[in-house]
Amino acid sequence: MHGEIRPYLERLEVLFPVLFRRLETRSRGAKGDLSIVQRMVLAILMGKEQTTMSELSSALGITKGAATTLVDRLVEDGLASRARSESDRRLVYVQLTEKGRLALQESKRQRLKALGEYLALLEDEEVDALVRILEKLAGVMGPEGLKGQG
Repeated sequence: MHGEIRPYLERLEVLFPVLFRRLETRSRGAKGDLSIVQRMVLAILMGKEQTTMSELSSALGITKGAATTLVDRLVEDGLASRARSESDRRLVYVQLTEKGRLALQESKRQRLKALGEYLALLEDEEVDALVRILEKLAGVMGPEGLKGQG
């Protein structure tokens, strides 16, 4: 990047939370829709047949206690279930239920609908440029932060 970056950082610091908050508000469906964190947990669970609490807390970057609290709520709502390992009773697996899978799919549908409504207000070239830039930024950041950092 060329030139002074600080003015851009300050603008982005204001813009990102506003954009995400507006998208979240617009995409929220009926009462009981999933929160951002619930969607994150369900998405992790959807990617695996079963997940341990340690794996889940690590993937979310939170403590096991915090993960347990999140899972308690999901189990209470019927979106996830717990099962003890047959070979090691100390291990507790968390699994996505059918209700959780359907809730995650509906939440995604609502978010994509809301995002589509916003993007429809832009020119095709602007949408293309936005997506290309975000893809490039994601590529530079890599899965665990900035490449080459760590």
